[in-house]
Amino acid sequence: MLKKFMYLSFLVAVSFAAIMPINTVSAANLSSETVVTTDNVHQVLEYLNVDASNYNDAEIEKKVESTPEVTVGEIEEAVTNMQQAPEEVNVEFSSTSSSDDLSVNKLDGNNLVMQATSEATGTKTVSRTTLQGNSYRVTYNQTASYSSTPAREAWEQAYGSSASVSDSLVDGVNYSITSESYSAKVENPGYSYSNLNQKADIVVTGYLFGVKVGDTPIYADLNWDTGYILPY
Repeated sequence: MLKKFMYLSFLVAVSFAAIMPINTVSAANLSSETVVTTDNVHQVLEYLNVDASNYNDAEIEKKVESTPEVTVGEIEEAVTNMQQAPEEVNVEFSSTSSSDDLSVNKLDGNNLVMQATSEATGTKTVSRTTLQGNSYRVTYNQTASYSSTPAREAWEQAYGSSASVSDSLVDGVNYSITSESYSAKVENPGYSYSNLNQKADIVVTGYLFGVKVGDTPIYADLNWDTGYILPY
């Protein structure tokens, strides 16, 4: 009877060991210097309070395999920046140029008496890049038509608007624009003091090894004066 009991105990122990994961990494074993690997990435996500329950484990591990070496401390700082981002960011720029230091003719250029009557016209795309905290950069682009005479340059009409988000400053962390809407106009078209304005309403989503961390809504109000028309 004793031998039978010992045999059954051995079988139970073996069976229990068989269902235990071979590579078990406790969050308690993680430090800021720990390198993220396929063996510990799920514990790292749990440690950082990133919910990966709706994501495929194999896909997450594949992301880790294709990522240069990164430590828990590096991604923890990046995730903290994402999670602590304000619910709305208001960005207001009045982009000015060196032409502001010059005397600008405030008259309607179409009614000026000029030494030459030639007028150049065309379209141009201007940009502005902003750094959102220590996480990523957003570049706003605006296209508009312009006219130019020997007496003045002027914005005429606003066209397409767009924005893009830069690659993350930390390996394994990525961002994308998941929602966007724009409105653009030229104030005082045809005048030397015309202004190109863009209003952007976007949402930037952050990911850690392909797992969504959070969203940051951003509202931006940007302006470009006529100094940005030159060079053509």
